[in-house]
Amino acid sequence: PNTLPRFLGPVLTLALLVSVGIATPAFAQDRTGGTFELVGGWYMPEASELDDDVTYGLRGGYRFSDSFGFEGSLTIFEGDIANTPIGIDFILTDASFKWYPGAGRGNSELVVFGGPGWAVIDVDIGGIFGTATEDSISAHAGLAGELSVGETVYFRPDVRARWIEETEDIDLETTLSLGFRF
Repeated sequence: PNTLPRFLGPVLTLALLVSVGIATPAFAQDRTGGTFELVGGWYMPEASELDDDVTYGLRGGYRFSDSFGFEGSLTIFEGDIANTPIGIDFILTDASFKWYPGAGRGNSELVVFGGPGWAVIDVDIGGIFGTATEDSISAHAGLAGELSVGETVYFRPDVRARWIEETEDIDLETTLSLGFRF
């Protein structure tokens, strides 16, 4: 079981995002074009019987102006119901509309994003009784920071809330991505 307070990850991520919004070096660069990100983080389901655990995945998108972009993502969360052999895996796909309030100024940027998604929920009942799979629509919204470490490479911490229709819960996810612009 997770021994960290439930909201410690999101609070630390938000603190980092606020510092991103404050620290904006004087140079600007053209950031329009495609992006690709490798994602790793921590998923915190609202359902108390599910343990918090690692999430990982990929994101790809296109920034079509200084202020706006689009992104698609695929992340996986492999969870367990506490003190049971039951495993629950979420395969999450999201389509995000992204707004950059700083409009491409500086070496770090705040990103506000959200949109619809699709969740595949796979329940494995200890390998004895087989598995059950359920598909569900979802919606998400969050904040991120893009911290450039060169013209084409950046780090992106983010925090998002995700509603999944099937579970009727609002889960939290904090991630750190290694991103590439092309």
